[in-house]
This record gives sequence, structure tokens and C-alpha cells, in this order.
Amino acid sequence: REARKRQITLEREKKLREARRAAALAAWSQAKNEIEWAEDYEWELSPADAGILSINDNEANLEVDSDWTGDFTLTVRATNMCGDGEWSDNFEGTVFLSPDEFALEGGGSYCLNGEGVEITQDGSQSGISYELFLGGESTGIVVEGTGSAISFGLVTDEGYYTAIASNDNCEYTMQNQVEVTIAYPPLEPATPTGPEIVCAETSTTYESTGIEEADSYVWGLSPEEAGTITGDGLEASVAWNPELSGTAMGSLYGINDCSD
Repeated sequence: REARKRQITLEREKKLREARRAAALAAWSQAKNEIEWAEDYEWELSPADAGILSINDNEANLEVDSDWTGDFTLTVRATNMCGDGEWSDNFEGTVFLSPDEFALEGGGSYCLNGEGVEITQDGSQSGISYELFLGGESTGIVVEGTGSAISFGLVTDEGYYTAIASNDNCEYTMQNQVEVTIAYPPLEPATPTGPEIVCAETSTTYESTGIEEADSYVWGLSPEEAGTITGDGLEASVAWNPELSGTAMGSLYGINDCSD
């Protein structure tokens, strides 16, 4: 009996030594293989207020506290009915300040040869740099965070702009992308068509074809005393002056926000 008891004791001690040696392999959440003879695992995070550990046997996920930054360590040991294994070597990590999310604003259209349009951001953090990108390529515009809204200044290149916040270790893409486009003044509409010879004390109608850039149209009559011209989009009616004869000219031009 004594020999049998001693054999069981030695076997348990052997298993415990093996569990202790193997526990060093389970230092971090990437340890996928179960430790031989282990029945459970004990994890330890230091400092404890760095975050919350979600443990699943030989894996652990660290959810870092949003208000905490600095160095931390993780260690793990295997346990079984014979006792606790040795603690593994420390896994050492560092949590850095992660940029908060803000929204990019501004952009829009500006007139050809204009100064451009301003792009802004509705907030920022001190210690964080904000870089402006156009179509995924850096514009070279970098603004340091102030703790308040910031401006990237006036931009003139067309396309979609985004911003990325970063420090020495972390980066984060800001909300939204803003588009910048160039608006052009209207081109010259087609020459109006209509009667070329008219009688005094009559009214005649003229029309033209439109152009894409125009928001509206202005009709003109020269000399003004030749009659009264009333425009409605691409059509105009002229009531001729009965006391005037000679040559008169009608004109039409388109207007938009970029018109002179």
C-alpha cells in the first residue's frame, strides 16, 4: 500500500511540474494551445485599472479602459487538482492615447480662379496631429490639435477630402469626406431665333437653346427705346415701339453664382 501511495504521489507531483513548465507558454491571448494537465488558467493584469480581462481558458481579451494610458503587464498560470503552476513570464505592453473621432466639414464649390473653399473639423485633441488627404494621397496639410475645432485652410484641388488623426503610435480616420468642385461661369447661349423683319406696334417671340452652367437667363434689347422685351427663361417677347423704325438687336446671356 505504501508503495502504491508513493507512486500516486510521485505521479501527481510529476504532472504538477509539467503544468508549471508549460504555463510559461500561455502568456497572452494569442496562446491557442491548451497546456497539458491544466484544468484551468489564472490570469493577472497589472495595474488592474488598465482594463477588463475576458478570460476563456488559455485565451484572454483585454478591453482597455478608455481613460487609461501607460504600461501594463499580463501573466498567466495553469492550475489543476494538484495545485497551481508557476506564473509565466510577463507580457509587457503599452496603451497609448487613441485619437477621438471628429467630423470633417466644409468643402463645396467655388468659382473658377477663386480662392477655393475652406475645410474644417468640428473638434480636435491636444497632442494629436490631423493630416488632410485628397483621394487617399496626403495634401501635406497637417494641423496640430487644440482641443477645439480646427481649420485646414482654403483648398482648390477638386476631389474628395478625408482627414486622419495620429500621434506617434495610433491613428484614426475622421468622420465624413467632403467634396470640392470648381464652378464655371456660363458659356454663351445660342443666338436667339425669331422674325428678323417686324412691323411696328406688334409683338414677336424669340427663343434660344440653353446651356448647362446657367441657372437663369437675362434678355436684352438694343437700343432700349426699340421696344419692351420680356424674358421667360429661354423665350422672350418683344413689344415694338410704334414710333421707332430701324435696326434693333436682341441679346441673351446665362447667369449663375460665378457670373460677372
